[in-house]
Amino acid sequence: MRDPEPCRMKHTEEQTDLMEKPHDVKTREKTRSQTERVSLLKRKVKKSFTCTQCGKSLKRKQSLEFHMRIHTGEKPFTCNQCEKCFRQKGNLKKHMNIHTGEKLHECDQCGKTFFWASVLKEHLKVHTKEKPHSCSLCGKSFSQLPNLKVHQKIHTGVREY
Repeated sequence: MRDPEPCRMKHTEEQTDLMEKPHDVKTREKTRSQTERVSLLKRKVKKSFTCTQCGKSLKRKQSLEFHMRIHTGEKPFTCNQCEKCFRQKGNLKKHMNIHTGEKLHECDQCGKTFFWASVLKEHLKVHTKEKPHSCSLCGKSFSQLPNLKVHQKIHTGVREY
């Protein structure tokens, strides 16, 4: 089994087009428009690192290294209380709130608290009456996607029990 090549440089068609502009053949000097193109190229060329496993491009080498953990399954950060493992240190830090009981995200409408900001964001739809998830068969709307999924089973006749 060979080692996968972790990254390779990627250039856009626009970038390679800019690089192919020749010098003035007679004077061997860059014309003004060529100088402008080179200047533009220097500003626009940004290294991107491409995953050889899935093709995803990332701007930083470290981001690619973190991304590769998805493919390798590496989870180097372990909770010392329940031994659950994480790919990123920040996710372990968020997870620790479960053990401390600390709920950091509070609804300013009703005071209810949540471990996760994403759950608070979903909860806020209760107060705004926002219902972005609609049933394509009957048009009934729901504030949360899981509630729509449960509802859709009514139309299929499938019962959970």
